[in-house]
Amino acid sequence: MNMTDISQAKDPDLRVALQAIKRASIAARTVALQTDTGIVIMQGAQLVRLSGQAIKPPMPSVSESMKNQDIEHE
Repeated sequence: MNMTDISQAKDPDLRVALQAIKRASIAARTVALQTDTGIVIMQGAQLVRLSGQAIKPPMPSVSESMKNQDIEHE
């Protein structure tokens, strides 16, 4: 199943599954940064372990960036 197929899925949970996975990834990275704990990610077809220090802070989502801009302009 590809991205187009998922966005057209009949099951509403499946349609938003990718968004949920991305949120979980951000949450896992945030906790790993806070606790200096390593995580394991997929890069291509390989599992890669990242140390707590090697994890980059998660990028804010577009909606978060827009919220911040709205606050700055008020």
